[in-house]
Amino acid sequence: MPQLRAATESDLHAIGDYLASKLKPDPARYRRFYQYPWMPEKPNLGYLIEDAGRIRGFLGAIYARRELASGPRTICNINSWAVDDDHRQLGLMLAKKLLDQKDMAFTCFTPSDRVIELLTFFKFETWSSEKVLFPIGSGLSRLGAAVRTRVIAGDELCRTADARHRAILDDHAGYHLARFALERGDRRCYVIAGRRGHGVKVFADVLYASDPTLLVESISRAHVYVAHVLRTPIIGIDARWLARVPRDTVTYRKLRPLQYRGVPLAELDTLYSELVPILG
Repeated sequence: MPQLRAATESDLHAIGDYLASKLKPDPARYRRFYQYPWMPEKPNLGYLIEDAGRIRGFLGAIYARRELASGPRTICNINSWAVDDDHRQLGLMLAKKLLDQKDMAFTCFTPSDRVIELLTFFKFETWSSEKVLFPIGSGLSRLGAAVRTRVIAGDELCRTADARHRAILDDHAGYHLARFALERGDRRCYVIAGRRGHGVKVFADVLYASDPTLLVESISRAHVYVAHVLRTPIIGIDARWLARVPRDTVTYRKLRPLQYRGVPLAELDTLYSELVPILG
């Protein structure tokens, strides 16, 4: 008799093996999703279908407690949804179990077309996930502002960050991400970015920027640091963060959309999600 239940740490090895058999053949990749450091006492790892001692379906969850402009939120990032064909009828029940958790907002950043359809049924909103790509040299028209901007990284960054951003930086320190700040006068923009894509399509995907306007104004300064850490001359910024798209950029529209429920789009970033271990 199939059972739907919360997945726990003791299931981690079996979850990795199951997802590797259904998705990408890399168990360690999926185990890493649920070994994130920022919430030692996790509510669960998601929900699974168990039948005769075997996993027959799984829906992953990555949790974080966030301090947003609208107030503190527990956010659950949904990922890695797979169900065996002969248990397909229980797939929606997995989602319902996860989404019935109280006082949570939910995100999904890598949905398939089928997942988009299902989460829309559960009242998720969808954003098309357009990235504005800034090639190196694209900030020449803003060079005057960039010259007055200082890049802060390493020990100085963590030492001088405010408490909120120090926590965010510490939470993501174990991943190969570019973590830095841009400072001009009394303004400071904290940035976290990861290397995304393959071959000529590689770019530094900005997962978080506390002041996107300052980032754009100082993009040529950011390029120097990002190119050193992530080995790419292109920086990608969410189009929704920009008041207008600069002329010396390219808009990329071939990424999977973002889906979300219970958190305003304006306050949404892709930290504390499966994108962190994927890109980092």
